[in-house]
Formats: sequence, C-alpha cells, structure tokens
Amino acid sequence: MKLSGKLTRILQKLAAETTAVLIAKGLFEFVVSLTFTTAGALLLWKLLLVEFHSLGNFKWILAVVLLSGSMWLYIILLRKFSRRRPYFPNLDVDFEVVKFEITYQYTDATHMIYRKRKRLRALRKGLSVYYDKYRWTGTGTVTMTSLKGQPVHQTVKQGLWQLYEIAFQKSLGKGEEIETEITWQLEDIGRTAVPFISTTIEEPTDFLQFNLVLPPEFGVTHVTVEESSQMGSRKPFESLLIEPDGAGVFRWVEPRPRLLYHYQMKWDLN
Repeated sequence: MKLSGKLTRILQKLAAETTAVLIAKGLFEFVVSLTFTTAGALLLWKLLLVEFHSLGNFKWILAVVLLSGSMWLYIILLRKFSRRRPYFPNLDVDFEVVKFEITYQYTDATHMIYRKRKRLRALRKGLSVYYDKYRWTGTGTVTMTSLKGQPVHQTVKQGLWQLYEIAFQKSLGKGEEIETEITWQLEDIGRTAVPFISTTIEEPTDFLQFNLVLPPEFGVTHVTVEESSQMGSRKPFESLLIEPDGAGVFRWVEPRPRLLYHYQMKWDLN
C-alpha cells in the first residue's frame, strides 16, 4: 500500500514536471522577445522622461508612438528569431503574377491535357525571358506547346523538375504586363501518373485558380485541396473537400496566395 502511494506521487510529480517543460518550451521564445522589447522601450522612455512633462498635450502622442514602436519591434523579433516561424530574406524576383491559372483535363484514362496560364507584370525593364518548370509522373509521350506564339523550349532537368523558358517577342518595360499560356499533351500508357496538380508560389501572386476536368464515368464526386509549407507535407495548414460546379469542373480559387506556400489538389481514381 505504501509502495503504491509512493509510486502515485512519483508519477504525479513526473507529469507536473513534463507539463511545466512543455509550457516553458512554448513560452520561452515569447518571454525572450518580450523581455528585450520591453527593456528597450523602458530605456527609451527613461531617456525621454526628463523632457516628457514639457511636451504638454504632445506627451500622449509620444506615449502612443513609443507603445506602437515597441509592439512593432516585438513582432519583428518574434518573426526573426522564433524557431517555429520560418524566416526568409527578400526574394529576388523579376515578375509579379497578376493571375495564375492551372487546368488539368482527362480526355480518357491514359491521355490528359495540362495547361498553365500566367499573366505577368515586369518588376524591372529589359526582361525578355520567363523561366519556369514542370513535373510529370506518368509514362509516355509529352508534347509542350505555347498558345501565345511565344517560343518555348525545355532546358535542363533539376532533380524531379524539368526546366523550361518562354521567350517574349520583345523586351518588357517596368510595370508592363504580358500573358503566357503553355499546354502539355500528356500520355500515360503505364498508368503511373499520380492524380494531383500543385504549385509552390515562388513569386508574388495576386490570384491563383485550379481547374480539374474529369469524365463523369470516373465517378469522382469530390477532390481534396490543401495549403501547406511544402510538397509532400503530412500536416497541411488547411485541407478541404470540394465538389464540382454546375459545369462538372472542380474549381479552387485562392485570392492572394501566400509566398512560398504550396497549394495542391488531389483526387482518387478507383
């Protein structure tokens, strides 16, 4: 009986210590950032305290400015040093994407059409080429063509990705917009293509849309759409089921998708 009571107390103590460790781990970054921010604000306040009373009605404006500045500094420190929040330097990109539309259509079980349409806005002058990539998991012939009269050709393979470039008919001026549209005729004789379409937002993008067209005989009634940190993530930030619209097309629209987030639509073929 005494041994049982002692064991119970040990387990209770262990549980309490474990809980404390978990809480401390979660609060550590918050406390560190808040401590440095508060210390900086107090130091600045002390330096200005001598002149504070002579400011009259402006002293409350100063107080609001100091408080706002402290909160802003805290947010910056939290984002930069938190181990749970990714931090990236500013990306060096040539274009903004005004509209990005991906369409994937089955003509039958072994033939598909993949279309990628982008409306681009140049961020600097003198741009005449756009670089992009694609990945095909099927087995068969792949034919890539441009629907806007812009020469397109594949360059090199980089890991799982096939890189390609689109040449414009002229160099763009800063702020000038241009539309590109590439289509792939895909053959999957081996039936190895993974049923999904996805993209990672690598340039500032205003609008993203997926269109999936499946024959009615496939019997697909819903598809899964996911927003995650990377391709293959087991813990997406958001996961939803969507149904086809009145035209039988599965559409997923994301206004202002987040930079470096991965967006994926997937489905099951029985």
